[in-house]
Amino acid sequence: MQSRIVSLLPGATEIVAALGLSGSLVARSHECDFPPEIRRLPACTAREIEVTESTPGIQLRAAAPEYRALSHFEIDWDLLRGLRPTHILTQTSCGSHRVRTDALEEVLHKELFEAPALIHLESRTLPGVIEEIRGTGGLLGVPARGDALADSLTERLERIGELARRPAGSMPIVACLEWLQPFLIAGNWMPEMVRLAGGNPAVHGSDANSQWMDWGDLLAIDPDVIVSMPCGWHLSRAITETQHTAQRSNWKHLRAVRQNQVYVVDSSGYFSRPGPRLVDSLEILAEILSPDRFIPRYQGRGWVRFAAGTHR
Repeated sequence: MQSRIVSLLPGATEIVAALGLSGSLVARSHECDFPPEIRRLPACTAREIEVTESTPGIQLRAAAPEYRALSHFEIDWDLLRGLRPTHILTQTSCGSHRVRTDALEEVLHKELFEAPALIHLESRTLPGVIEEIRGTGGLLGVPARGDALADSLTERLERIGELARRPAGSMPIVACLEWLQPFLIAGNWMPEMVRLAGGNPAVHGSDANSQWMDWGDLLAIDPDVIVSMPCGWHLSRAITETQHTAQRSNWKHLRAVRQNQVYVVDSSGYFSRPGPRLVDSLEILAEILSPDRFIPRYQGRGWVRFAAGTHR
């Protein structure tokens, strides 16, 4: 039987497409927008409705861990029943909140009657994401494609890391800001990516949680480079939000600002999505940190240098 795949995560959708299985996708999340051709598919999720005490049933469902682990948004179960998916790709861990796979399967049986196979993606490291891509190929019936894609991504990652490598004493301190008000210093795969790109991450540990900071914390770190990557925002919106932050009086005291080493990236399109384009994200960081070694292939569409009130 031909696979009928539903993806509830943008990164998972990109994995399916990179495996050559776009034609087997029957639905996506409302956030899935790459590759462009998948936008023709029906969206089976929407932003969560406002939960009130007058709707206790909805409130209970929205709060139930099993349901929230399937998606961070409301799911159109009627649509999914009609599509009769054979596979659903989702995420079964978010931060410290973990849900048993068997509990999720119970939800699928309850809602869909004929439960599809559940493929849960939960890695928080770059090598782990690549291995999940390999495993997803096997679970979707194309193991050779999964192996080839994972091997190709690993080889490219190693090439970028080798070219970007520099002595420890010359590695700039890099603060990747996943949120701006207040500051959230990106963890998960980001510290690892900063190291591979030739930098010293402001937050250490290859799979560290993202860390909240205030102005005092950021000023104490005083990074050499700031990369603004507000989670979920494409480049134009990220620039606008960074401009708002740059209006604060403390901004001009940061070393990165004084040395014109502030950059804004397309986080939604790259850094926030655990999928094949994380390797593109690594190359973006390498272009920023080592402009003498990398041709700026992504400049202008994946990243820009930032200055308050304008950018170039």
